[in-house]
Amino acid sequence: MSDEKRNVQLRPNDMGLAEHKRRDFVVDVDHGTTLEDVLKPEFWTHVVAYHGVQLFDTIMVRAKDGSFMAELYVTGVGIHRLVVKVLQKYEFAVAKKAETSPDGENIVEWGGPAHKWRIKRKSDNAIIEKGFTSEPEAVDWLEKQAA
Repeated sequence: MSDEKRNVQLRPNDMGLAEHKRRDFVVDVDHGTTLEDVLKPEFWTHVVAYHGVQLFDTIMVRAKDGSFMAELYVTGVGIHRLVVKVLQKYEFAVAKKAETSPDGENIVEWGGPAHKWRIKRKSDNAIIEKGFTSEPEAVDWLEKQAA
């Protein structure tokens, strides 16, 4: 090993404002999509070229049903695929999976982005209540009605 001092310096073009050096994306995924699905390179097939995703970009993934969110880092870009790594992830509590009310009459289900979490009567599929932001909120409402 040499006693010679190294003189390592950063070049001006290697530093810049974040908005010039990388891009941040936000992706909202449908109910039932898992983080494992999102980590598959082929998951990104239809958006890589369309949005011009590049190496070192970041992507925040949010589940529309509120079950999880994750921050991803792009480590590889192909023509129809992305390789991403998880920087951080959060899974949010899902209720006691009370899909059916105690009397068996109603069901708690994800109704899509318009209805969000909702309560539906099993006998005729009528929507009893909708717009809950989480499954636990819908289950709590249903349990209070039953009490």
